[in-house]
Amino acid sequence: MAGADLSFWLKWVADWQAGGINTAIVCPGSRSSPLVQALITTGWHLYSCVDERSAGYQALGMAQALGRPVVVVTTSGTAAANLAPAMAEAFFSRIPLVAWTADRPPEWIGQEDNQAIHQPGLFEPHTIGAWNLPLVDEDSLRQWHAERCARAARKALRQAPTGPVHLNIPFREPLYASPATRENHPVGSWTIEPHHHHDSIDFSQFKRPLLLHGQAHFGDAIATNEHGISEVLSHHPIRLAAEAWLPELATNPELRPDLIVTTGGAFVSKSLRSELRKWSFTHAHLGPTSAEVFCRPVEAISPETIAGFDLSIWDSILDNARLMLQKTWEADVSLEFAAVRLMVESLPAGSHVHLGNSLTIRIASLLPSIPVGIRFWCNRGTSGIDGSLSTAVGHALASPEQQHVAIIGDQSFFYDRNALWRDKLPSNLRVVVLNNHEGAIFRALDGPTDWQDDLRFWTTPHKRTAEFTARDHGLHYHSAQTIADLEGAWQSLRNESGCGLLEIFTDAAETAADFRRILSSLRESETV
Repeated sequence: MAGADLSFWLKWVADWQAGGINTAIVCPGSRSSPLVQALITTGWHLYSCVDERSAGYQALGMAQALGRPVVVVTTSGTAAANLAPAMAEAFFSRIPLVAWTADRPPEWIGQEDNQAIHQPGLFEPHTIGAWNLPLVDEDSLRQWHAERCARAARKALRQAPTGPVHLNIPFREPLYASPATRENHPVGSWTIEPHHHHDSIDFSQFKRPLLLHGQAHFGDAIATNEHGISEVLSHHPIRLAAEAWLPELATNPELRPDLIVTTGGAFVSKSLRSELRKWSFTHAHLGPTSAEVFCRPVEAISPETIAGFDLSIWDSILDNARLMLQKTWEADVSLEFAAVRLMVESLPAGSHVHLGNSLTIRIASLLPSIPVGIRFWCNRGTSGIDGSLSTAVGHALASPEQQHVAIIGDQSFFYDRNALWRDKLPSNLRVVVLNNHEGAIFRALDGPTDWQDDLRFWTTPHKRTAEFTARDHGLHYHSAQTIADLEGAWQSLRNESGCGLLEIFTDAAETAADFRRILSSLRESETV
């Protein structure tokens, strides 16, 4: 039997290279073989991952690190369906993730053939574009159709707001060609088309404008005003928990802003969203958005207008908030809170910290001080625990010259430990598992705690340790059960020459009590 003719697919993937996209994570399988062979031959930067769900998140982390789209390739069937969580995260986090899912010929769908499911539109509505390619053969119209789909996908990726695209690509056998000499194709540049900012209304009428920076997004405009209040994921220098400054404004309506300007994406703080929805103000956003996060229309605003705002009116309130936040940490804090603070404050500028959902990101958000130059990342588009470690692994693989620390809870770690299933882990990554042997966040919420006899259905307690997982994947393993243990173990982990894991055993009840205490102290500080 004659082998597969790769001539069209060699050109097809080379066109993606010319568009500035040349990195892909490849999952094992047969149906996707023509794509994989073309990628190998044209010299793409390729990574292998056996778990498609993890692969999607690793590609997402790589896109964050590289600042351009990354492709993930799967075979047909449920292998493709496993990309759905990462595609949803990419959609709400506006990350340009590209899914190439190989498919069976359409005549075999629903005919009890192997690995044949309904794949066209598999990830909708969580894409900014989806295309079902034709079965490519020697017919010039079918080839033009496949090329047109790829051009449309690349165009969508360049437009703000960007996000994930899906190209479903059916193949008939034969699927394999003889190895060919690798070709060197030039890699073009990749940028997002700039959004044209303008003022939709006259903003000079407002007397108390407040600038809030949310989670950083691809292609977002940067507000030139250095002031404003930023959440931990914003990548802006002034990061302060909303819970620290909200109470004073909540109890004194005369201090509230008449205009709130937001940049970036989602806010971690539920208190921020809930409280601001009660207030009366005009909401403006820098950049494209359709999200009425505060339950009111959103006006467009330009960076130049923001630069002209006098935001010094908030200085005293923010100074007071910082003092209150510092005071809440002066008491003896639980090991879990102390561990996050010790690690973050000891990291050098330029470090990347990957936080797990959902308690870890909340602890980091409440830190009394964050060193300048530390960047935090977390999958807050969907806020799921399913890809926290995989995203960190992908990010570290794509930026080997930078230091990365993943701080995640035990539930996130064990759910996503296939992220470590690699022939070689990034040596610039350190993994820290905060193991309280359950989902401790549910001990801090009012609802589940009313069901003490059945709390296990929320917290899902377990007796696992990460030690054998770490050793199975070749990671240096360290553990700590006290602050004294932690200081030595953390230093040992940082001094490792390769990827290592530190497991900190904490008490879920103590962590939850501390979380409640800090939030309660911040609320009460403005009412006494």
